[in-house]
Amino acid sequence: GKPMPDYIFFDVDNYPSNKLALNDLHGKWTILYNWNESCAPCIASFPKWDSLQKVYGGKAKIVLVGYTGSSYWPDLGPSLPRVKEKYRKMKDKFRLSITSVFDSSFHDINAIEGSPCIFVVDPNGIVRARTYHLESKHIEEFFQGRTPSLYRSFAKNENPLDADRPFLLYGNGAKDDDYLYRSVLTKWKEDIRPAPGILLNDTLLQAIGIPLIDLYRYAYTGEQYWQAMYDSPASDYSFEPIIDVKDTSVFYEGDDPYRNRVCYSLSFPKGKGQNDKVRRMLQLDLEKYFGYNVTIETRE
Repeated sequence: GKPMPDYIFFDVDNYPSNKLALNDLHGKWTILYNWNESCAPCIASFPKWDSLQKVYGGKAKIVLVGYTGSSYWPDLGPSLPRVKEKYRKMKDKFRLSITSVFDSSFHDINAIEGSPCIFVVDPNGIVRARTYHLESKHIEEFFQGRTPSLYRSFAKNENPLDADRPFLLYGNGAKDDDYLYRSVLTKWKEDIRPAPGILLNDTLLQAIGIPLIDLYRYAYTGEQYWQAMYDSPASDYSFEPIIDVKDTSVFYEGDDPYRNRVCYSLSFPKGKGQNDKVRRMLQLDLEKYFGYNVTIETRE
């Protein structure tokens, strides 16, 4: 973790001073619970945090940080009066004694995107967690010198995700190779270098610039075209499949060498590359995209 920069809050409630400096809290664990007026679960959790402060008062200081800016509801203007009113109602109803502060700059400086956003800071002022879910069991783990597994609260513009674009494409949301399984099917174009035959290794099945009929042949027989061509003795299958569809041109090139050739790539974890399983995944991809039913028959 990185050091939590010092910050001074000047609008403070339930605190001995009329200002609160984060550096003054060194020596104890500090939990900063950031909330805003539109987060109903945040507001409903105030009694929980008040109780936890009473339990852990000797080891930790818990502070509710109410956001008073206007980024969530710009048409309504600064939210200070509304935030304070919601806090006051909860304080009166539950007799809260937990320290609360009201501020907008802390939210912006730390690029808080949504609420709740919880900072866990150790006694030396190092941020040990930035999360949106924290329970007493997690706090106990911190006290015991362990780091619990917590959901991460992202800062604005950190690992941005454009929900209108494919996940992982060009680093959208994460690194391009952060996947378990991935399959890609495209048309073959003249600027794509073809690859000889179909490659299968322990993490990849790949066919670049292959006739669609040959991809189907491999998916359902496990044979490449050269094994089946001319009814080779190496093949148990006929080289010419029976195509019983209305438009058979989808399987034939005609005068255009790029027509009905495709590129297919299937990536999978190491140890998951058994031939029959990989071909089943290929079959499912072909069925989902092209919609053809394929059967294998024994004929004399």
